[in-house]
Amino acid sequence: ARFLVSSGSDRSIRFSSIFKDNQNFEFSQGSVSTTASTLTISDEAAKFSEVSSIDLFRTKTLKWDNMLTSHKDSSKAKTWRFDRKTIGQHSLESSDKSVISHVSISSCGNYGILSTYSGLIDIFNLQSGIKRKSIKAFSGIPVISSYTDSTNSNIIAISAAGEIKSFEFSKGAQTSSLDLSIDVSSVAINRDTELISLACSDHSIKVLDFSAMRLVRM
Repeated sequence: ARFLVSSGSDRSIRFSSIFKDNQNFEFSQGSVSTTASTLTISDEAAKFSEVSSIDLFRTKTLKWDNMLTSHKDSSKAKTWRFDRKTIGQHSLESSDKSVISHVSISSCGNYGILSTYSGLIDIFNLQSGIKRKSIKAFSGIPVISSYTDSTNSNIIAISAAGEIKSFEFSKGAQTSSLDLSIDVSSVAINRDTELISLACSDHSIKVLDFSAMRLVRM
């Protein structure tokens, strides 16, 4: 990796180069000062709420918004333009207006995937901002994370209760599942190796081969 994109309690989103400090910058959230003045609040209060997750697809920078963020206690995800260092065109709201727990961008870079605390997954076209489909992954259980695989054929969803499901991207039909019977707090994916690491409530990190839907390391 040559850079980091990060956010903190000050509600800003920053790009940090690993090698060249002069390339560092903060993403613009639009006319924050004007909004603050109109509402008679501080500039910080006029910013979006704290970021809860970020995903970036850098090779699409010249075509459409290619970064996506979810925000604390918010049902709306924001799109961003990496090349312009600024907020993008779309605000993507979950279908049932439930709070978004996690966002990711599909492996092709065309779609934004919203995971929610209600168990719903919404898929949006990032170029148009139009919703393509919704998948009810879990009933009343938060979706911790959801991702597409490397070929954009399937969506893998992980619940807070440790249930993992795979769905066809095109039709939304469930194809496989695995129940770990343990709470999961966070997830990371490596599409190239088809592995997902899961931080679990027993203080362990489990590694799942999501193509075979089986644990390979515990």
